[in-house]
Amino acid sequence: MSRDSDYEEFDRHFKDFIDILVSEETDSQLAECMEWIKEVAHYNVTLGKRNRGTMVVKTYKQLMKEEYTPEDIKLVHIIGWCLEMFQAFFLMHDDIMDHSLVRRGVPCWYKKSNVGLNAINDGVLMEQGVYVVLRRAISHKPYYRAVMDLFLKIGWTIALGQCLDVTVKEFKFCTPKRFSTTARHKTGYYSFCMPIQLASYMAGKDDAATDKVAEEILLEIGELYQAQDDYFDCFGDPAVTKKIGTDIQDGKCSWPLVKALQLSSKEQWNILQENYGKDNVECVNKVKEVYRELDISTLFHEYEEQSYTKIMEMIEESKTNLPKKIFVDYLNTIHRRKF
Repeated sequence: MSRDSDYEEFDRHFKDFIDILVSEETDSQLAECMEWIKEVAHYNVTLGKRNRGTMVVKTYKQLMKEEYTPEDIKLVHIIGWCLEMFQAFFLMHDDIMDHSLVRRGVPCWYKKSNVGLNAINDGVLMEQGVYVVLRRAISHKPYYRAVMDLFLKIGWTIALGQCLDVTVKEFKFCTPKRFSTTARHKTGYYSFCMPIQLASYMAGKDDAATDKVAEEILLEIGELYQAQDDYFDCFGDPAVTKKIGTDIQDGKCSWPLVKALQLSSKEQWNILQENYGKDNVECVNKVKEVYRELDISTLFHEYEEQSYTKIMEMIEESKTNLPKKIFVDYLNTIHRRKF
């Protein structure tokens, strides 16, 4: 099956997912809420790249080697959509915290005139909706508890990553180690480990030793992915990325900043110190000028290729029961991506 057909199949199951989420509510007083939830979900869940959800499905199919029923396929798609809505919840709140304007080429949900800070509760609806769907769809399955526990565990992990992401107050904390820890918690676990783990639970192929080996590879991929995001935030074309970057204004411990602090002269360091974290166009431009002087763009592309080579070597040398093709496919999904 081609990549496009994978996504088409995945999209067809969104209606099944929404039906499970809203159709069992019989109280007529909640009908308006159900219609609102559908609107929130369509706007915030379906416009993304859907890589995480489709990876759950593709990994499951590889693990099962076509030994699955139509019900199995429907359920794995529904769990894939649960992961997509799980992400939407965090992105909705992240946009509010970062004062972002655009997400996925459209105004951030909280920026819509009829939403505002009601988006906070809408995000909670998305999060709680995940657990509603899981309970209704798979509570009769032997992997239900493992799947539910994973969503709860990773939710806490992401929240810790977000905490790290917004609490950098001084440059002395903007170290490679801080970037790595934040990237892994904020992005790596849910974007790369979680799809594989969900598929493994559903396929009955979970193994503690295998999970540990797989986790380290996947977290390395996640760290590269976050570095790419940080690069696009600063250097990307909003017409391509469909997002207006705010990392400099928000004072984030981003990959470009960490690299710049490692290489900057005293004068450049002082410029960064004076201008970073300020919501002012002139200040942002001064930071970007230092980045250009240090040739951060070239350094990033070198880092990207070095990381790709390192991860491919990790995959080749790994001893895991999971097909190596799973990791290679995942890595190639992000290799040299443009947004």
